Amino acid sequence: MSETITPKIRRLADASFEVGEAAAVIERARARGDLPPSDPLALTLPEAARRLSVSASTIRAMIADGRLPIVRIVGRKGSRGRVLIRTADLDTLLDDMRVMSAVRAGRGSSHD
Repeated sequence: MSETITPKIRRLADASFEVGEAAAVIERARARGDLPPSDPLALTLPEAARRLSVSASTIRAMIADGRLPIVRIVGRKGSRGRVLIRTADLDTLLDDMRVMSAVRAGRGSSHD
C-alpha cells in the first residue's frame, strides 16, 4: 500500500514545487517591472481618489449622487463598517465619463 502512496506524494510534491517556482518567477518579473502589479478587486475611498487623481471629497460626492456604487463591509456591532469601491465600478465610471466628454465635445463642435 505504501508503494502506491509514495508516487502520489512525490507527484504532489513535484507539482507543488513547480507552482512555487512559477510564483517566484512571476514575483521577480513584477519586481523588475516586466509585469504590472495585480489589480485589486476593491479599493478604499482614498485609494480610489488616488487612482482617479481627485480628492476624497470628490469620490464621496460621486457616491452620494449615485454615480459610484460602494460595498460596505460591516464591522463589529455599532460601527459603520468599511467602505470599499469595486475596481470594476471605478472603471465603468471612467468609461461613462469618457463617453460624456466625447458627447459634449461632439455637441460643442457642431455649434461652432
